[in-house]
Amino acid sequence: MALRKGMHADLSADIRQLYERLGVESAGEHQASAVEFHPDIFLVASVDDLTQRWKNVRSSTTITANGFQLAATVPAGKRWTVQIIHVVRTSGTFTHEGLQVNDASEGIKVQYPGWTAGTDHTVEPYNRITMDELDEIYINIGSHSVNGNLNLNMLLQEHDIS
Repeated sequence: MALRKGMHADLSADIRQLYERLGVESAGEHQASAVEFHPDIFLVASVDDLTQRWKNVRSSTTITANGFQLAATVPAGKRWTVQIIHVVRTSGTFTHEGLQVNDASEGIKVQYPGWTAGTDHTVEPYNRITMDELDEIYINIGSHSVNGNLNLNMLLQEHDIS
């Protein structure tokens, strides 16, 4: 739905987009009376969820040893909300078996449940992973015999925080 000329002309682009997405219109003479809610029921919408766009981001790294290897870093001035991480070995001979998120500002590391060692795995956390600038994702390399490359293909929202 496009906004009528002059309707909410002073709204920011994000609010205008929200109005369009929800189909909000002036009720004018026609008041909405067909739907009634209990006084304790509140309709809630997350503005972030409605205005942000999901995007695919790929991070590639070279694997040269066993153990936790840095695979991705949130850029300065950004925040990521990660929905899915697909871990793929693209060359070399090694397996991966776990994921760890490092909160760079607090020095806290959270290890997510591991998986059977393999060359291809998708991580779909129960709750989205929110990461601030310079936070890091590490992948646990279980066995390594030939150096190679690893990709993280991530579905995420990227927010400006500066």
